[in-house]
Amino acid sequence: MEVVLASGQIVYTSASQVPDLFKALKGGSNNFGIVTRFDLETFPQGKFLGGFVYNLPDTVPQQLEAFTNYMDPKKFDPRASVFQSFNYQAAVGIVVVANGITYTSPITNPPILEPFLSIQPQLQNSMRISTLLDFVKEEASVQAPDQRLVSFYPSQLLSKY
Repeated sequence: MEVVLASGQIVYTSASQVPDLFKALKGGSNNFGIVTRFDLETFPQGKFLGGFVYNLPDTVPQQLEAFTNYMDPKKFDPRASVFQSFNYQAAVGIVVVANGITYTSPITNPPILEPFLSIQPQLQNSMRISTLLDFVKEEASVQAPDQRLVSFYPSQLLSKY
């Protein structure tokens, strides 16, 4: 990464070049400088498991337990990724629990993700084996144009609740 420090100095950092700054930038937001360039290595990615699972608010205890279990370092699986979101949907007056889930291998039921996938009831489950482009299109389809996560959960999905 190319970083402009508060002093105006331009520094190049990576895991091997100024590694302390590289590590700090991963979780330090803009507190250590402004990143002005990323150099990334690419790799081919075939089909993989991914999608969203939406649940009702009464599943929050199960959601938190599943996430705590998922974060246990002893159970780490580098192919798994979960982002969990709890959002109040004013249009229908309920909280929606959303899990964005990926597993970078084309396996339908990886054990690390089973706790999330088994929580019931589910408002919607779009989990499937597909391509990165397909998942990007899915996420884009539920966002308002020119907005960032403002209308992430379609109200028609929740209209029956």
